[in-house]
Amino acid sequence: KLPLIHFVLLYVLGSLELFAFPLLGAGTISIATDDKILTVQALFFGAMCGAIVMTLQVIYELWKPFGGAYTVDTALEKMVEGLEQELRVR
Repeated sequence: KLPLIHFVLLYVLGSLELFAFPLLGAGTISIATDDKILTVQALFFGAMCGAIVMTLQVIYELWKPFGGAYTVDTALEKMVEGLEQELRVR
């Protein structure tokens, strides 16, 4: 469903973020007079990491054809079970 390049680009984006934020934090703290800027950067870092991981999880679930959270396997199984029960009753 989704090309492999989507995953590759998200992994590249995540690794760039992991390498860039510590360097930015070190550069910022050498210029800043207080430590509050690191708290703001930590919040942004956490939000960006969370967004990348959630995006990866969602597109991975969409990429799997069977057994994922966004497939209709369980709904179809329930419908088939219900139809089989109705046929047994008749």
